[in-house]
Amino acid sequence: MHIFIHYIYIYIPSRNPTKMTKFNCIKEKVRNIVNKAYSINNKFYVYKERKPICLYAYSFVKNQYPKINLLKNNVNKKVENYNYNIFLAFSLLLIPSFLNKKNWNNMSNKNISNCSSLEKVFLLKTNELKNGEMKEIKIHNGQDSVLLVNVNDEYFCVGPKCPHYSAPLQNGLLTKSYVTCPWHDAKFDLKSGECINGPSFSDIPTYKILIDGDNIFAYVPTEIENYKEKKVCSCTDSCEKKTILIVGGGAATIGAIETFLKLGYSGKLIICSKDSFKPYDKPLISKNISNYNSDEEYFNEIKLKEDEYYNKTNIQYMHNIEVEKVDTVKKKAYLNNGEVVIYDQLLIASGVSPTKLMLEKDNEQNGKNIGKNGKNIEKNGKNIEKNGKKTYNTVCNLFNLNCLDDNCKISEYAKEGTRCVIIGSSFIACELASALKKKNVNVTLVSKDSVPHFRAFGNKLGNVILNILKDNKINFYPETYPIEYIYDNSKYNFLKNTNKKKIHGVKLENGEVLKCDFVIEAVGCHPNSDFLDKKFKDDKNYIPVDEYFKLKNSNDIYAAGDVCIFPYFMTGNV
Repeated sequence: MHIFIHYIYIYIPSRNPTKMTKFNCIKEKVRNIVNKAYSINNKFYVYKERKPICLYAYSFVKNQYPKINLLKNNVNKKVENYNYNIFLAFSLLLIPSFLNKKNWNNMSNKNISNCSSLEKVFLLKTNELKNGEMKEIKIHNGQDSVLLVNVNDEYFCVGPKCPHYSAPLQNGLLTKSYVTCPWHDAKFDLKSGECINGPSFSDIPTYKILIDGDNIFAYVPTEIENYKEKKVCSCTDSCEKKTILIVGGGAATIGAIETFLKLGYSGKLIICSKDSFKPYDKPLISKNISNYNSDEEYFNEIKLKEDEYYNKTNIQYMHNIEVEKVDTVKKKAYLNNGEVVIYDQLLIASGVSPTKLMLEKDNEQNGKNIGKNGKNIEKNGKNIEKNGKKTYNTVCNLFNLNCLDDNCKISEYAKEGTRCVIIGSSFIACELASALKKKNVNVTLVSKDSVPHFRAFGNKLGNVILNILKDNKINFYPETYPIEYIYDNSKYNFLKNTNKKKIHGVKLENGEVLKCDFVIEAVGCHPNSDFLDKKFKDDKNYIPVDEYFKLKNSNDIYAAGDVCIFPYFMTGNV
């Protein structure tokens, strides 16, 4: 007999705590038995909506609620009993299920696949997966895979890939309740599949586990979905009406918007972003140089959300806008277009900007100091950028990489056979070198360190990276620094670029000149926090926050993303 049960609703209008406790106990037993009993032909049926075939248990107070109805095949059959012992009897009839060796883990219906029927699939023997181990297992004749996890002999079955860049989670970090992506630290709850930390904006699916003797089975849909979109609550009138101002337009901003909507926030959200586009997958712009004909085409490929996502009455998104000053007493933000925004709460997610060097002849000594002592970049980054703006505005082939627009400008020069000098040897520098080699550009890295990534990984791993660069025919100049950009003063260049100069060489401290067609500076970054009072910042202009991302000395200002620092044992900020 096939019986499918969805929800059990029990209402007992009784003031007797003993009866309530006893009845709730029976109710839970019934619920557990129902979950265990109805596995039919290796199919486990799950319903997320009310179906015609349901069991409803209401109060037994006469004339107040309907009596118990068991609906099967749309035929209404009434079972009359004025005593809750019917549930006890039902439990006793199914007691043998408790004696079975099968062990059922709790199933999360939050991220279970949207499918009415699930297939029972054998995964492993229990002795094949030790405590604390994870293993990606192929199913459906190798077409799909799942990740099986053992935590203190409790088994979990989840999606095997991180939704961010499809990294294999089996290579990640496993803790008691979570698995962390090995690439960018996205963290997922093993029970619900929810992403609770990191750059992913999607969750991973979870599947019900069955232990039958020493065999491990999972109930999975016939068509596997690797990722699950986060659920967003609809806003209600009961939400408190406020205005939240978000400064920034990156990953922290979209994460904040998602969270506010998920919690049902219906107040006003104002986003001020200096970027030309809404949030996109920013890490990609250092890994690939655009091949598209326009910025808009590239944006459409890497955007995090469709435009419709922001088309809500309570969201106001402002592009190409910078906050120049914040009055934290009057709760006013002054924008560079002359407007003033009055807020109730402020979230600063403005990120960081790349440090810009100034290497003109009349500033040669300043360039030496920057090259020799990287600390000067951090301490004086603000001044360097202000001085460097003049250079960047008057030179046509000198670049930083901070946004999608920068990537597209670099792509105009990144043609096959051209020569690029990259100042720096850390993440952005090496990733750009790799991206440019894909376009057959001749790349040279100039570094004050002996090996790439020396600060992050040290000499041993740095040498490994250096060998990879050499294998890809990328030139590396160690322990030196640029002191001067040499400009093309030819008549042809003067006629072609009447307003901007063009660099055709980089002079190093040892006197050597590297000929080039364009230059990219990748020498670090500094926080975008000039608009905020210095009492909220540390000596490097980063914004310290507590475990709730709230600023010290403030009850209504928060910060998230690269612009802030927070208590974390990995960085020593504890």
